[in-house]
Amino acid sequence: MVRRLLHNGDVKDALRILTEMAEPFLGEGYNERIERCQEEFRYMGDFMMRGFQDPQREKLYGDLIHRLLDIFYDLRVRKGIIEAPYIKGIRKMLTSKESSVETLQTALLTAEGDKELHEVLVFCFLHVYISGQWTEEIREEWEIFLTSPKVSSLISATIVSAISLSLCKVYSPAKAMALANIFLKSNDEMVRQRAFAGCLIGSAYALDDNDATDNEILETRNVLKLLLGSDPSRQMLMEMQIQMNHCQNVDKDSSEISKTIMPNLMKNQPFKITKDGIVEREEESDILDPHASERKAEAMEASVRKMLDMQKAGSDIFFQGFSQMKRYPFFYKLPNWFMPFYMTHPDIRLAVGELPNNDFVERVTKLGPFCDSDKYSFVIAMASVMKQMPENVRKMMDSGEVGPIGMREEGTVPDAAFIRLRYLQDLYRFYRLNPFSTDFGNPFAGNMQWQLWVNCAEMLSDKERYEMCMYILKHAEKNQDCFGAIEGLLKHFSDRESYQYHYVNAEIAFLGNSYGEAQAHYKACLAINKDSRMAMRGMARVSYAFGEYAMAAYYYDALHTLYPERTSFLLNYIMAMVKMGDADSVLNEIYRLDYENPGDTTIQNTLAWTLLYARKPEKALAIYNKVLENPDNLNNFTLLINAVYAHLFCNNMEAAMSLLNDFSKQHPDTKELLHKSFTDDADLLQMYSFGQAEKAVILSRI
Repeated sequence: MVRRLLHNGDVKDALRILTEMAEPFLGEGYNERIERCQEEFRYMGDFMMRGFQDPQREKLYGDLIHRLLDIFYDLRVRKGIIEAPYIKGIRKMLTSKESSVETLQTALLTAEGDKELHEVLVFCFLHVYISGQWTEEIREEWEIFLTSPKVSSLISATIVSAISLSLCKVYSPAKAMALANIFLKSNDEMVRQRAFAGCLIGSAYALDDNDATDNEILETRNVLKLLLGSDPSRQMLMEMQIQMNHCQNVDKDSSEISKTIMPNLMKNQPFKITKDGIVEREEESDILDPHASERKAEAMEASVRKMLDMQKAGSDIFFQGFSQMKRYPFFYKLPNWFMPFYMTHPDIRLAVGELPNNDFVERVTKLGPFCDSDKYSFVIAMASVMKQMPENVRKMMDSGEVGPIGMREEGTVPDAAFIRLRYLQDLYRFYRLNPFSTDFGNPFAGNMQWQLWVNCAEMLSDKERYEMCMYILKHAEKNQDCFGAIEGLLKHFSDRESYQYHYVNAEIAFLGNSYGEAQAHYKACLAINKDSRMAMRGMARVSYAFGEYAMAAYYYDALHTLYPERTSFLLNYIMAMVKMGDADSVLNEIYRLDYENPGDTTIQNTLAWTLLYARKPEKALAIYNKVLENPDNLNNFTLLINAVYAHLFCNNMEAAMSLLNDFSKQHPDTKELLHKSFTDDADLLQMYSFGQAEKAVILSRI
């Protein structure tokens, strides 16, 4: 509201609202700042109304608006500060003259011992976090300090996180510019990646703010242009958005680990931990089955490989295990969520002292694939259980025989992507698990999922925009957020006659059921590259969906000719020919496929479907009866409804209803699925004179 009023020149109303906002904070200097601005504006008005010309009037007015905006932002920060006891108690100190930038930086560099350094670092973190709009002087002071080789990585990384958190709370162009410059100037990769992430996420909030003025948007875009001025930094942008989405998929990944992978690991491990130590399992089955142990070992290795593959792909495989460990008092302090891990942290000193041997913990925290907050959780947890562990378990730990999945080798240095992902996981844990995080904008929620790419679209090349669009199409849920993000990228394409531009538009149109528009774009793609497999496949799909089966058959046949190893192209060609009413002509081909690929359910389903169209329901039913002998296939509605059709067309009404009713017990949406199938398969049902009356009877008995 205030920003819009100032942008529109309604200074009087803006001053009134600012005065109201400042009322709860009498004595903190806000009223005095507002009154000075009010007086300056009145003088400016009086001077102008008396007919005097002032060549500096526009400059003075611009400066006045800038200061009023600073007051507004500072009041927002002041009002929104978390009312935690450790902030309440030092609020006056945080805003006092003694907490000038120079004083804080001197205190950080002269602190003696870990305890004093930690106290000063916490104080500085909170001071920076609640600070209002920065001047250019303050920005330069922090930039120089945080990029200096004299300042430790611990200090720089922690303060950079404080700037980032503050930026997400209330946007400040000077703070965003500081982060961009720290990223460009620092030689510390951990500091650089934190600055990069903070600048991008903070800028995303600024550009997503409906009240942002044109000038604020321009300032933000200038920061992003500086940040993304090189090919490597734009590649990092690509990686970071993908990494953030891996963080957001943590529930899905955790579910797979807990329901599938861990039970297999526990079931097949060759030992069990008891109060007396590690005991080998007795393999009674080895007597009857000498290969049982070998199979169990292979199954366990497969589960471990699966977790490693998930981790390498970017999945956060440790979130579920460590999420319950964020309730320790250590995490009651806001800065502790963002401090790089170090074993001498005063708040884990007691826990470290409880460890009978630090070698295992130090090795895991140094080489393990954990984010920093999980390392702190790990140390605190190990301190409480290490002494209770059996002696032979502790010996295995000390010898290096055991450790978490994904440990790095000694001497290897983590790359930038690894460092950035671990920091994003720290951020995700904070926003997901800290009860205070509701007062912060969550970059992992709402419409922020693809916002980084959309915000930076104009600074990218068409090739980079295309890669982003294709990633979203492949990995995102097809919803309005997905479509909106792609449209945001597409509108910045410089070459709107390129293959890439037409292909992405075609895919979006197809997903939106705009088949005519999709065909036009696919045709444009083929005019540019007539041998494009993706465009030919797209043309075939959209033609089939559009009911143009002859064209679909033509393109699937061409694809099968070009890629004979792809059975799916031949199966789709057969389906198109069937829909054209030519089922008999492709029966021999599908029989050949079935013979060459025994037990392939997809081929069997296609064969039986073709037989239904060829008016041979008895033969189709024989195939479906065999397919449904596999219990897993009974939950596949596509297979099940086709088998139901075969029974109906063979006049086996009771068998058809038995299948449907058994399915409906586990699937409450069975009637909706039936309605859709009756619509999609209207031509087949009509072929067997299965009309509205028959459909109504079936539906009434579910």
